[in-house]
Amino acid sequence: MIELLAALPAVALIVGAIGGSVVFVTRSASPPASEGPRTYDATTATRRIATDLANTLGFYEITPTAIEFRVPDRTGNKRADVLRYAWSGVAGDPLTLTLNQQPPETILDNVHHLAFASETMSDVLEPLDEELAVIAYHDHAPDGHTHDHTIELTEWCAECFQADLPLGTTSWSLKRVRFVGKREGDDVSGVLDVRIESESLGKPSGIALEARSVKEASLDKNPGWVDVDFTSLNDLHPADVVCLVIGQSGGGNKAGKVSYEHGGSPMTADADWLTSDDGGSSWSSIVNDKDMRFYALGSYDTWVPTATTYIVGVRIEAQAGPSAATRAVRLASILNPVETGP
Repeated sequence: MIELLAALPAVALIVGAIGGSVVFVTRSASPPASEGPRTYDATTATRRIATDLANTLGFYEITPTAIEFRVPDRTGNKRADVLRYAWSGVAGDPLTLTLNQQPPETILDNVHHLAFASETMSDVLEPLDEELAVIAYHDHAPDGHTHDHTIELTEWCAECFQADLPLGTTSWSLKRVRFVGKREGDDVSGVLDVRIESESLGKPSGIALEARSVKEASLDKNPGWVDVDFTSLNDLHPADVVCLVIGQSGGGNKAGKVSYEHGGSPMTADADWLTSDDGGSSWSSIVNDKDMRFYALGSYDTWVPTATTYIVGVRIEAQAGPSAATRAVRLASILNPVETGP
């Protein structure tokens, strides 16, 4: 996956040079009046694509007939969304837009030509070298208030998060999580079930990727950081979302308390707090103003080039109908140029 990179001064010069081209459309000649509506449709489609590309956070795919990229949150879930514009390559088929994995929407029908091509520049970066790093966390947001969630056989909590990884990451591993916990009372016979689950529709899927047990007796009576190590959470994709789930697997009626924060500004993006009152069989709605106090630590593999290439713009060509007179051409500039992959 190709990730966001802050623009360097040299990049800024190139962006400035093409910045005005977002609304630039060329044709070899004025189309006949009969082709006017089709030309307008093609122009409108390329303008829409260019507008979306301006704020891209990174690319997944760029081919002559398809482009897939991330944009800032459009659905209100505090996570980046994925847009994919694509044409089958068969004359007469439509150009479609897919948001995340929803059904595709036709934005231009009867397409006879479509072409995407990236505009790039190169620079040199120092190699990225991390052995163990904080890849996600939430702790003490400004103006936030800390509370405790009591863990019982049926009362569980979870934090689903996406790792914050450096540019060029090809895979990552989750090695350790930390959360703030304490004993629930005098009876310390409870056993916490601390697991990492895959995510489904923003919530824990119920599929444990790895699980560990923490005895309540090992917790302090006052809130403190609890470390839990994992060994098999390797080769995760940079876009994977995972969920830290804490429940009770045995012992007394309760197994401890887990700290979360409420009402901070801002709360952590790409991380969501959830609770369950049936032992993880179902989960509450995603809560945007609460987050578990947690740290996720791990390692990652990066593609480290000697010369780094940035995508600073995308050339878009679209033709609606068999006549080349309807072809619209647009060069979309990217406000924050992004680094290409290997």
